[in-house]
Amino acid sequence: MAKVQYKEQAILKIAYWLISTTSWNKLKSATWVPIPPSKAKSDPLYDDRLYRVLLKMKEHEGSLDIRELLLAQSSREAAHNPGAVRPKVQDHLANFVIDESLKVPKPQGIIYLMT
Repeated sequence: MAKVQYKEQAILKIAYWLISTTSWNKLKSATWVPIPPSKAKSDPLYDDRLYRVLLKMKEHEGSLDIRELLLAQSSREAAHNPGAVRPKVQDHLANFVIDESLKVPKPQGIIYLMT
């Protein structure tokens, strides 16, 4: 239970930190896209914390445009695991697909949130 509470506190802290930035008025008009984690959405170990950070931000700024435009096609080993081989940028890009149903309306600017 403590780990879940810690994660929720961290999500809230990061969300409020992002909306308190001096550039918030410029940033809030962009489309916010969480970068997919190492697990695909269909994986039971999928971690949606970046998306939850954005949802917390949306509670403050109701018009915030949040879209999961990028999806991981398949799960991979997390790079932070002991002995794991860190994937190259090209490996990540090859595993991502764009959710075509979320491309409209065309974003005016995109901010990617990643761990």
